[in-house]
Amino acid sequence: MSVILAKSAGFCYGVERAVKLAEQTAREKGSCVMLGSIIHNAHVVQDLEALGARQVDDVSQVRPGETVIIRSHGETRQVYQQLEALGAEVVDATCPNVRRIQRLVAGAGEEGRTPLIIGEQHHPEVLGAASWSEDSVIVDGPAALDLLDRLLHSLTVPWDLSASPLYRHLATKEAAGEAQSVLLEPLLDQVEADPDCAFLREMPEYGTMVEKYRRAADGA
Repeated sequence: MSVILAKSAGFCYGVERAVKLAEQTAREKGSCVMLGSIIHNAHVVQDLEALGARQVDDVSQVRPGETVIIRSHGETRQVYQQLEALGAEVVDATCPNVRRIQRLVAGAGEEGRTPLIIGEQHHPEVLGAASWSEDSVIVDGPAALDLLDRLLHSLTVPWDLSASPLYRHLATKEAAGEAQSVLLEPLLDQVEADPDCAFLREMPEYGTMVEKYRRAADGA
């Protein structure tokens, strides 16, 4: 039996960079902390732990003044603030591509725009990127984004996401300090019941748009 190894086999360059930074830091410092799983490979994690790099799952497990490695997924702005408050030395191994997205989100927020991010609602990389603007909105896929776009462009008022009466239904705070989240399926039920959205429900195309979204979400 012949085994063919693809040229692209192995870690992506962001993860490879993070592992090298972790190895270098552990050797130089003698001990350090990996915030979260730096790589989904138990053998590599064990090797790093043998060098003195211990893994923690939350900032609360970091001791004041420790050296902390940020994994390639990146972290939320709030995590950086918490680490600064602890006096931790941060070795930032965030993938350059991820860091670029974080800067784009931050820039959009500073310009008064609303960053729309398509991704898994609770994925750390998505939450990390969204946290760089308080006005970020996460949508869980193209179908949700399409429905959001159609609904907002169907309003009779000027297109302004933050001023729309639909906004508080389609973008709600999950928790203080976290990014806003668009969870269309349950929130559509609220739209159906809210008197302020009566004009929306009366639009002939509303039912068609919702039905199309639900079919797409179900993979039909």
